[in-house]
Amino acid sequence: MLFGKNYVKRYFYFHKKTIIIERNIKKGGVIVKIRQAIIEDAFGIAQVHIASWKSTYRGIIADEILNELRLEQRISQWQQHIENPYKTIIVLENNNGIIGFADGQKVEDDVYMHYEADMTCLYLYAEQQRQGYGRQLVGELFEKFKQQGMTSCIVKVLTGNSSHLFYEKLGAKKIDSFHATEYGEGNTIDVYAWDKI
Repeated sequence: MLFGKNYVKRYFYFHKKTIIIERNIKKGGVIVKIRQAIIEDAFGIAQVHIASWKSTYRGIIADEILNELRLEQRISQWQQHIENPYKTIIVLENNNGIIGFADGQKVEDDVYMHYEADMTCLYLYAEQQRQGYGRQLVGELFEKFKQQGMTSCIVKVLTGNSSHLFYEKLGAKKIDSFHATEYGEGNTIDVYAWDKI
């Protein structure tokens, strides 16, 4: 069970005619919320995205790529993603705002079409990592995938990113690797997969 033992309550509410399901998680006396993203979350998601890239990929991705990250561009990108009905975006927030998110959709890469879902993003602020929140985000995202009829999933990880250990602990197996020079000379991406989520 990916959710673990910290499940508290699940709430339903409407946001612009959309039913939003919100689940509270109690961790060390702190309650955080995990829910579907809404358009107003684009700013918070963009902040986490940029901060996580800089803390995770420094020394892996070329510095010029990291130095060119712009908040305005990321906000626009995430606004488009949130409004895309084919994307599933889950956010994790505390009293200070969004601290992490996960994102996914149906597999679009022809090479991996025998899998159904693609987890395209999983990011948390560095200080929020290794507290079980990543597992909660993956669990919630997988629940959404299953509700959409998808029961297998891939995730792509830059070689050198230690997150592959996290995915392996959740049962993912490495199935492929390919060059990714768009992230800097010599970079490769490893593809992990769950045959059943």
